[in-house]
Amino acid sequence: MGVRYVEKTLTRVVPGVRADVRNFYQDLTELGKVHPLIVGVERLPDTDDDGGQWSRNYRVTDRMPFGPFSYRITYRVRSRETEDGSLVVDAYQFPRVHVHSEVQFAEHDSGTLVTERLRLGAPWGLLGTVRRHGVAAHVTMLDNLHHLFDTAAGGEGR
Repeated sequence: MGVRYVEKTLTRVVPGVRADVRNFYQDLTELGKVHPLIVGVERLPDTDDDGGQWSRNYRVTDRMPFGPFSYRITYRVRSRETEDGSLVVDAYQFPRVHVHSEVQFAEHDSGTLVTERLRLGAPWGLLGTVRRHGVAAHVTMLDNLHHLFDTAAGGEGR
């Protein structure tokens, strides 16, 4: 059973300064505050991947819905910054589930335009579930990120 992929691009204007939004997004211990599935984040040692390309590493625990029940899944995440200030985040879950995310942060009249390009990979039989939960979680996360920064700014954006 091979791994299949689906892609989705999400955008959201967040009423905050670009550097603040990116720094919050880059730190999964902070991002866990707005991601609806994350229930725990453990920071692991950073790694030098390729001659000076450093990655932040995490062990993340999610609570995954399964009908009227839920179960916990723990997986590893690697986050690295590109030269242009974008983030590349890879989450590796069992069984052979991979969430690859490229996130760009651009100045916008109302704050920061966050553009997240998701590439979700999973075995054929799981891809629909991974797509449904993954996309919904990231839409909610971006909405919650907007609300968090809007509240911090007193509801007035920047």
